[in-house]
Amino acid sequence: MKDFEFKVNIVAVVRLRAADESVARQVVPEVLGAPSTAEIELANQNVRATGRDATVTRVDFSIGPIKPSKPL
Repeated sequence: MKDFEFKVNIVAVVRLRAADESVARQVVPEVLGAPSTAEIELANQNVRATGRDATVTRVDFSIGPIKPSKPL
């Protein structure tokens, strides 16, 4: 087996209620943290169940600027 690494741009919309926008911005990185070992293992179980020969070994996220989305 060979090791591969991919950089993927992901856009997430996080909706939440908070006292003000500053507090809301502070919460967003906590929601988008890297998956736990248990979550990665579950993903690997799903991959194996579909017959694909691949194993996820690590997932890291880097969070860029947090900016407002369209108003609700």
